[in-house]
Amino acid sequence: MNRLIALVPILVPILVTAGCATTGGGAPSPPALEYHVPAQAEVTYRVTGVVTQEMDMMGNTQSMGGETEMTLAASFEESLNGVRVTLEVMEASADLAGAGSVIQADENDVDGPLVFEMTPTGDVSVEATPEVSDAGAEAFQFVGMAHTMFPHLPGYRIGVGDTWSGVRSYQEDLMGGLLDATTTSEYVVVRESSVDGESLLEVAWTGTTSMAVALSVEGMNLDLAIDVNGDGHFLWDVSAGLMVESRSTAEGLGSMNADMLPQPMPISVYSESHVELVRD
Repeated sequence: MNRLIALVPILVPILVTAGCATTGGGAPSPPALEYHVPAQAEVTYRVTGVVTQEMDMMGNTQSMGGETEMTLAASFEESLNGVRVTLEVMEASADLAGAGSVIQADENDVDGPLVFEMTPTGDVSVEATPEVSDAGAEAFQFVGMAHTMFPHLPGYRIGVGDTWSGVRSYQEDLMGGLLDATTTSEYVVVRESSVDGESLLEVAWTGTTSMAVALSVEGMNLDLAIDVNGDGHFLWDVSAGLMVESRSTAEGLGSMNADMLPQPMPISVYSESHVELVRD
């Protein structure tokens, strides 16, 4: 049953600001909105998530949920295809409960950095993931974090009202099984502003994610399929070339099939996620 609870944190990072940028034409012209080594190449981010999940087990509703939080030391360096990002877990906590079980984890359950490369528009290639304890594996999904923490960018100059869209897919090994997620997103620049001398772009987005999870729990095969709708925004510091904040909410409906069950079990999920740059 612990692994059923562990499906909860999987859903937190799935739909944040994902989506591979595509455009309707035109060559990039500087200053393009794209990834490069920012003016400050070493920064700190705080990532928080709240999620609730309900599963109808043959008329008996099981509620699960909890909170996760991480403080990450982020460094950026030039790479062959764009920018290499290294995230070191400084502090972490996860407190998830449901179905009579509890999952708790912290930074002591994580060893080593998450390292991935991003192209100028934000296509991700994961190069290294942390070693995690059993509790850490159930609480934290680092491949998903690499693919969803930072938004895809258009790679060309933009202003208020401009849009871009795209699709992103990735897979992640999961407790002896496999998570497969595909997200389609639409972005629009809604505001340009100046705060404390910083030139900021606010970008709103909407997206849908189709997710499938296949794993084995105590000898029983489980297959989960869920469709998630989400929306949110992110703030981009134009001068620094850095994301300073993102917020998202997501709701999903789906079902789980399991051996020896007469019918699929309906599942609903709701999540909120917040990423913010920690100021000195």
